[in-house]
Amino acid sequence: KTMFLRHLQSALAAKHKLATARVDFDHLNPNYPLRSPGVLLLSFAEELKLEAPEVAVDRFRVLTAAVNRVHGELEAAYRGGKDVALGFDAPGFDYCLQLFIEALIAIQRSGRQPVLILDTCEELARLRFDGKLPRTVTETFRILEFLRDGVRLQDGLKPLRIVFSARRPLASSGAGWSWKNEALPERDYLQICPIPGFTRNEARRLLQVYRVQDGGREKRV
Repeated sequence: KTMFLRHLQSALAAKHKLATARVDFDHLNPNYPLRSPGVLLLSFAEELKLEAPEVAVDRFRVLTAAVNRVHGELEAAYRGGKDVALGFDAPGFDYCLQLFIEALIAIQRSGRQPVLILDTCEELARLRFDGKLPRTVTETFRILEFLRDGVRLQDGLKPLRIVFSARRPLASSGAGWSWKNEALPERDYLQICPIPGFTRNEARRLLQVYRVQDGGREKRV
């Protein structure tokens, strides 16, 4: 799956004029998403702004300041023992989401299609001991669904594409598929694209492209 994501961000991105950004859940701040809900947005923005038009880069600059302000207020409330909404519902986070949507719109109108990639998504399929989804999971999907809907409401824009890379299904069923014995919720917008191992013929074709070493001598297989 890692090799496929690299292929997506290089060859496929160039061929189809994609603007890709990849986030690995293993590397996110442990305070995400409750006390640092904007971490996901900033991680995506860091890669998207490298080839984004100036109007999108400007939105990302404003986004960084807005996220830092939200996180600072949440941390102050936490340390002060104040009761404040966290995660998606944190005060001011709706403004951060709108800034990110504006940047995505600017990128698409410049001629490139934004694609958000989330790697190592096994965490998003994990259940608590009581069979319910952890809040980290529900908050993440709330953020992503809000971004999707925000772009979808704009006239003339293509749907926002989000790629999840994981070894487990992230729902009990989706667009034309279902998974047995899963207590996860249904997500009818999720398509599943299995990536199995090579067949014998596929492996032989691959080796015909790349030279292999045999006793120090190169040969074609």
